Amino acid sequence: MDSAEVFKKLKTLIADFFGTDPDMLTPESSAADVDGWDSIGHTMLILDIERAFDIRLTDQEATQVSNVGELAELIAKSTN
Repeated sequence: MDSAEVFKKLKTLIADFFGTDPDMLTPESSAADVDGWDSIGHTMLILDIERAFDIRLTDQEATQVSNVGELAELIAKSTN
């Protein structure tokens, strides 16, 4: 799965998880841009991402990303 496909699926997942409009999410969007995306929300989101993409991310990987685009790239690398 390439980064564009991952991003499309990821932004829908994030929007559903936090109850926001997926069209408002861009690759540059960060936790600060999404209501409710705090440290606990991030942890729960990562668990949903791992299930949705059938991957495992290390704690370091999960905390190193600074925006949705970086998260999509990390997921794309993990699915290949």
